[in-house]
Amino acid sequence: MTTIAYKEGVIAADTAVHDGDTYAGQCDKIWTMSNGWLGGAAGCMGDCSAFARWFLSKCDGDPPNFAEDDSEALVIRDRGNIEWIGGKGRRAFYRPEHCAIGSGFPVAAGAMAAGASAIEAVKVAARLNAFTQEPIMWFSHSGERGKIDGV
Repeated sequence: MTTIAYKEGVIAADTAVHDGDTYAGQCDKIWTMSNGWLGGAAGCMGDCSAFARWFLSKCDGDPPNFAEDDSEALVIRDRGNIEWIGGKGRRAFYRPEHCAIGSGFPVAAGAMAAGASAIEAVKVAARLNAFTQEPIMWFSHSGERGKIDGV
């Protein structure tokens, strides 16, 4: 699956793709728009692709219905206002201090609660979660971006 973390205006994610237990390459799992919106998706590759198309079309209309129950996504329209999208059309809006999704979310959430940034949290998840691997990419609401290779 993946790990996506958001804290203090920054979204970060690993780039590994797995087919079952097999590493299958890399892809982008987070995106940004010129207006500063941030988005990310974890789970089935087809669901993530559908989310990316919807997100990059400025979230026009309703989000896609995910085929897989464990697929999920985040839209952060401005600092701290988060829309969570899950399987079967489930949606929730909330304002957490920080959040994470994907298979490494417990590790990333714990790291952020202990003071780690979103980027540091995904690095920790890459060390501890079997389906989270570097490189890590990140975006901020202010337009900054980057990619980090290696532990």
